[in-house]
Amino acid sequence: MIAFLAGTIAELVGSTAFVDVAGVGYEVLCTRGARSGLVVGEKNKIPVYTEVREDALRLFGFADALERQVFLLLLKVKGVGPKTALDIISAIDKIELLRSIGSQDVATLQGTRGIGKKTAERIVLELKDRVNEFVAEVQAHGKDGGAQVGGVVQDAVDALVALGFPRRDVERVVRQVGEQRGGVAESGELVREALRHF
Repeated sequence: MIAFLAGTIAELVGSTAFVDVAGVGYEVLCTRGARSGLVVGEKNKIPVYTEVREDALRLFGFADALERQVFLLLLKVKGVGPKTALDIISAIDKIELLRSIGSQDVATLQGTRGIGKKTAERIVLELKDRVNEFVAEVQAHGKDGGAQVGGVVQDAVDALVALGFPRRDVERVVRQVGEQRGGVAESGELVREALRHF
């Protein structure tokens, strides 16, 4: 499986990038974020997802590793294939997408081209709990290896900051949610509720 391509951008056609890697040209279908950062003639490293089918092998390119992880999360939804997942990520910023799923905001997802109400509802239903697990993974990878002991609230804050939300806003929202709930048993619950307020 190809995880990334490091080479020179030989050509850009629409959302497709042609990457020259040691004399071999790879065709990569990119998200809007990935495509906007590419310039013909410049070297680049593009995280990719490899789709292998009987009749084709396709590469999908992303702006960064987090965008790729969100793409893989979408692929877990029944009926959502690579092209649809790419369209969703191109239409909705990765952080906004996670927020929408975590807060069960079907309307935002439904606004994406090719995504109807049933598909949007399925995405929310199948991924709302996985988003909390994903946030925890991002938090774990974002830490420098030192032990951080701060309890449930601090874990929730760290997880949301690791996803890219501003720390000042996160602390305010998490504190507000904690007060409303009168205490939270798990950081995952706090993250889920906090996502509704961003």
